[in-house]
Amino acid sequence: MNALYKPSLVLFFLLFTASANAALMISISDGTQTATFDDTDGNGIVGFDSDFMPGIWDSSNWSSVSAKGFGSSWYDSPYADILHLNSIDGSSSTGGTLTIMLSETDLTKSIAPYSGDFGGVSGGNIQFQTYVDVSNTIFGLDTLLHDTSVDNKGGFSGTFGGDLALGDITYSKTIVATIQHDGRRVSSFDYEIVVPEPTSLALIGIGLLCAGFATQRRRCK
Repeated sequence: MNALYKPSLVLFFLLFTASANAALMISISDGTQTATFDDTDGNGIVGFDSDFMPGIWDSSNWSSVSAKGFGSSWYDSPYADILHLNSIDGSSSTGGTLTIMLSETDLTKSIAPYSGDFGGVSGGNIQFQTYVDVSNTIFGLDTLLHDTSVDNKGGFSGTFGGDLALGDITYSKTIVATIQHDGRRVSSFDYEIVVPEPTSLALIGIGLLCAGFATQRRRCK
């Protein structure tokens, strides 16, 4: 993997030591400065907007940065752990690299298939990555689960999926979006990953089949 896309070890260390107890956090970094925000009110939503939060994070390379993350506690689903990142980012004439990380701890759907999708408009190059961490560490980058690059300028979309087999544990999940612009450009995107619980989904399927069967029997009488 290109070194430009890897969040630096220094950045990770600073984020972890400052906010190790957070359940849902988002970070924004242009390689020189970093801003981190956690879900202080516990509603499962965390975000940042440079246009409405001046002075907290001012970058000469990125004129406008807006990012919002939704965690599993916001979706409040008994059947799936869901992590969703939405962002729109505009660079200055110099361009540069912007790394956005959204992380959530205390996830429990650890033995399940997963699926995800991404889409938006690229003003340069965007790399999407998902990591899981068995130590349940915020911003933990223990195991790479998904890695996709969008190299073309313009609209894009895609899906991905696989199997998650971490054992019966509680873990953290981190999604990373790395945007590269070579001048004054705008990129916007949505990136989501869903890990369902197979047992619960199977029960739902059985329930639907039973309901359909009962309906059919009533029609046949």
